[in-house]
Amino acid sequence: MLSLRVWAFASLMSSAAFAQQLPIQHVIQVTPHKKSIVLIDREEGVYSVQHFRQNGSDLQDLVGRQETRSLSEAQKKAGLILKGLRDQRDNPDTDLPPRQAAPVSSGSNTRVWETTQSWSSEWESRYSRWVNANRDPHFFARYGISTDCADVAIGYRWIFARMNGLPAANTLAGSGTLVSNESMRAAWSGLETSTNWFEDKLFMTVLDYVMENTYTRTLVTDSYPIQINAASVVPGVHHLEFHEAGGHTLMVVEVQRSTIRVVQSTVPRELRVLSEIEYLRSEEPKAGEEGFLRMRWAQKSGGKIVLAAKTSHPTYSAEQYEPGFIGAAGGFSYAVKERLAGGGGGGVDRFAEFQRVLARLDELLKGRVNAVESGYNACASTNCAPGSAAWNEYSTPTRDNRIRDTLNLASQIMKNGRDSFFKSYSRTWGEFARRQIFIEDRMVSYQTVLTNFSDGRVSSDPRDTIKARWGL
Repeated sequence: MLSLRVWAFASLMSSAAFAQQLPIQHVIQVTPHKKSIVLIDREEGVYSVQHFRQNGSDLQDLVGRQETRSLSEAQKKAGLILKGLRDQRDNPDTDLPPRQAAPVSSGSNTRVWETTQSWSSEWESRYSRWVNANRDPHFFARYGISTDCADVAIGYRWIFARMNGLPAANTLAGSGTLVSNESMRAAWSGLETSTNWFEDKLFMTVLDYVMENTYTRTLVTDSYPIQINAASVVPGVHHLEFHEAGGHTLMVVEVQRSTIRVVQSTVPRELRVLSEIEYLRSEEPKAGEEGFLRMRWAQKSGGKIVLAAKTSHPTYSAEQYEPGFIGAAGGFSYAVKERLAGGGGGGVDRFAEFQRVLARLDELLKGRVNAVESGYNACASTNCAPGSAAWNEYSTPTRDNRIRDTLNLASQIMKNGRDSFFKSYSRTWGEFARRQIFIEDRMVSYQTVLTNFSDGRVSSDPRDTIKARWGL
């Protein structure tokens, strides 16, 4: 269950303290049988203000979601919602719509699908093979399924479970209630079902509900850290990370000797083609939150679906959080790949990894050129103030954090790889640093741009001039 931290409406925290304590949940018992939950958190650089309502023991409803890249705007939006809820609580007969009777079930559905199998190591292996076979970036879009980053891991899991009669369950943001394939609501009981999951209106409705009411933070509750070896880090494993810009989920879809391929979506939740990238990360994961994880097994206990204890799973391990895990490897992703290849420092070509990191850095910098120009042109005629829709679309804090992390990873690999390949690293880095990109009206070297990133001179604000965005 998610822990609830309740704060009085009148004492919203300062921006600095507030940011450090995310997520924050405000719980108001509007009536004896109805409570509202206002949740504020940050994901992929976007602050999300979500309002949930729960009647009695029923599953919650998402009343609304508002998004902004400004913390102060998020606080204002939450404050307005909380004020309205407080007024309802204190003045129950004021400006309230007529009370409606609860919907009466007229359908025959008692569960989303029947549980006929149990999760095991063999089923995890089958799941891994299925994810790899269905790694198509168009997979969700083809079936009309909207996604944000966490939805990829959740969606794959629920679809596979539905196809094979396995249990599935996830924790809902807000109430912390566990929703499973054996959950049922009056509104779902009469929905049509079908043999094919994508034609099953009941399943598709519930899948959308689960995705809409979960996010990266709830996956922390629903996941456990795994052993870092070739048998454990396989397609179907997901990766969580939390940083200044918020949380993000990656889904592993392919693992080779020296490469880990992941797919990702982003916020806001919408119909989109997933992007597939090489997994690269410099920093070690935070214990208990980040790193490579698997879904906890949903299982029957006492007549209901529960999640197995994290430490009870065969591949459970906290080794990726150990102080010496990275060692002299040169970044977390390289240390992981070393272990997948058997360890010993000779399994992964360090110089080839260095080249892959530079290729990603090149891709990120070129992509930022277009992002900055698009933002500058749009904000010339559009309100791009923090909190506006345009600010959410054109500011680049998440992109800029990725550039910094990738630059840091390149530096770590080069620093720890200066042995017999010293000249190769130096020559390759020198050639890369001399590359140029066209910024507004002149050519600028990567060396200049990356120095500005390291020194904190670049700007993520789309209202700044193009030169200021690059620290020029």
